[in-house]
Amino acid sequence: NRVGAYVTGTRATRKGILYALLDPSSQLQGYEAEGKNAQRLGIHPDRILTRGYGSEDGEGLLIEMNAFAETIGGMRVIPDYNFEDFPEVDILIVPGGLGERHEHNNSIIHHFLKKQAKTVKTLASVCTGAFFLANAGLLNGKRATTHFLSLDRLEERFPEIDVVREKRWVEDAHIITSAGISAGIDMSLHIVAKYLGEDVAKFTAHEMEYPYPDSDIR
Repeated sequence: NRVGAYVTGTRATRKGILYALLDPSSQLQGYEAEGKNAQRLGIHPDRILTRGYGSEDGEGLLIEMNAFAETIGGMRVIPDYNFEDFPEVDILIVPGGLGERHEHNNSIIHHFLKKQAKTVKTLASVCTGAFFLANAGLLNGKRATTHFLSLDRLEERFPEIDVVREKRWVEDAHIITSAGISAGIDMSLHIVAKYLGEDVAKFTAHEMEYPYPDSDIR
């Protein structure tokens, strides 16, 4: 039960995705398409996604320790970085999944998230990834949501969090939490729109053949 991360970088806005045994490919697809669509719509190249592995302006993989991570679907992820040499990013996204229940008390992850929360522009979670943020104390006094099957658990374990049940994603200051799986795609498109504009986000959804979310209501 390793915890890893997928790091996507741009010159102006670098992104990271930390995940716990959940295949992150659906959320990643939106960010991978983002750069191409920004170019098509005439957005300055310094603001778009650049490709390439292990480079400052490219992509890399992050994991707690120097070992591969295996997702719930059996996909093995080989890291380029660990928690010690992880580069600075502007956006960090923390998905959940079954691995969250094994790792949510991991103090190393909590320390990492607390450190990142001080420097990132946007800290987000998908599904039960909210429990990592909650256990790190990052959701205290904030509005947040998670997968509908875990709303009661979040509310019972963390009474200091204002648990929102009717929203697919909730933004409070620089932290965004989303409900499960497909709601994470909706939230990701919201983040693309936040940084690159709604035209890029809509074009990205169109390329993915995914309906662009008209609202954040469940």
